[in-house]
Amino acid sequence: MPLCLALRRTRILNLNTEREKILFILLEFTRERSTCETIVDLLVESNQNGVAQIILKCNTSMGPNSPKNSTEIAVTKCKSPKKGSNFYPMLKMPRGKFIIINNINELAKETQRFNSVFSQLHFDIFVYNHLTAVDIETNLRHNSRIIDKNCDAFGLMIISHGEDERILGTDACNAVDSLRDDPFNIQATSKQTYFDNGITYFGQALSHSIAQYACEESLNSIMCRTTNLLRRFCIQMGFKLTGAPEITSRAALEVYFNP
Repeated sequence: MPLCLALRRTRILNLNTEREKILFILLEFTRERSTCETIVDLLVESNQNGVAQIILKCNTSMGPNSPKNSTEIAVTKCKSPKKGSNFYPMLKMPRGKFIIINNINELAKETQRFNSVFSQLHFDIFVYNHLTAVDIETNLRHNSRIIDKNCDAFGLMIISHGEDERILGTDACNAVDSLRDDPFNIQATSKQTYFDNGITYFGQALSHSIAQYACEESLNSIMCRTTNLLRRFCIQMGFKLTGAPEITSRAALEVYFNP
């Protein structure tokens, strides 16, 4: 048995009452965000949603740092940026250009929210609204020619409707296909459409997960957290999650934002 577990077991056995023992165990579980989420998942699977909701309120990663409908949320800063041969460099100021294309009027607040998040991740943000499929491709081809070759990254977010795994422009007749061509492409997508006060539940979950965990976890891990958080949103709202968010990557290394 590892020493830390043995010490915890000894401390539990030395407590006088069952209440003290249960309280100690719960405090240990909620001391870190990941373990707190584990016990919440176990409770949900055991149909103890009420208890799970109580613990969620005590979880620092689910707390008031990220109001659901706020357009400004704080990104937790990292104390030790990831460096080494297993990670893409992400240390320059600014990191690079980040383009947000929004083709849905009702989601203007979501655009503002991601503008806030990625600005704090040290990207230069450029927002475009209501582009046709041709406009999107023209815009991206233009920006690809003027990208600073010394930047660390280029980011793109498109908030729009889709069809057959393709992105539709505002004309709703043509779709964008060329985004699949980049051999280093990393795509995070969601087919979930429920939204609340101008921000989709996927947008809430993704922006919150990035803001909370970009300081310590990779993009792949953040997307896993986004899926779990989105599932909890759906449980709370009485929706069934259809088409969970996906991340596809042909990149050879891990991506850390290092805010």
